[in-house]
Amino acid sequence: MMFPREFSTGNYQNRCDKMNLPGDITKKPIIVGSIASLALLSIYFIILTIADSIEYATRQFLDMWYWILILVLGFGGQVGLFAYIKNAIREKTVMLNAEITTTGGITTGSMIACCAHHVADVLPIIGLSAAAIFLVRYQIPFIILGIFSNLIGLTIMLNTIQKHSLFNEKSIFKRLFRFDMRIVRNGTIVLSIIVVSATFIFKWLG
Repeated sequence: MMFPREFSTGNYQNRCDKMNLPGDITKKPIIVGSIASLALLSIYFIILTIADSIEYATRQFLDMWYWILILVLGFGGQVGLFAYIKNAIREKTVMLNAEITTTGGITTGSMIACCAHHVADVLPIIGLSAAAIFLVRYQIPFIILGIFSNLIGLTIMLNTIQKHSLFNEKSIFKRLFRFDMRIVRNGTIVLSIIVVSATFIFKWLG
């Protein structure tokens, strides 16, 4: 499909990236993330209660509450950022659609492709961090694995938001994005591999 010159790959990407999203669209993702955290914690108690008893579930939580809360909050943070990215893409697509309608020659799919990404690839990481909460009764290494999977998922999505300018200049992301999230993401992945590997090795040797 042929596009007008002003919407060639380079120019169109630049125009897309320079667009600010209207207002602060972080409220809904925060709610979604909070609900996800509470849902995961509830599922944790329900499953352990069914498996044994409410007393057992409570005792397990009190023994490992700090690890469990880290996993739950990290899981909620990932779900919240995932919801934020989807909402931001929708908002930016609407803005671009309104601007491009008068020019013509480009489809909605092409507009989404400008700012879209492979955020769905993060879903397995989100699932891993959720599963880790049910492994706390077995081994600490799986908790560490879940925590670092949280961190990797969060940095991947933050990098996506920064890369495609899916945030308003007045949003809470402005101060955070003084850092290059690509470097933060890569550093987190390397650190995760080192720490998780070391944890499993020490557990195996012990």
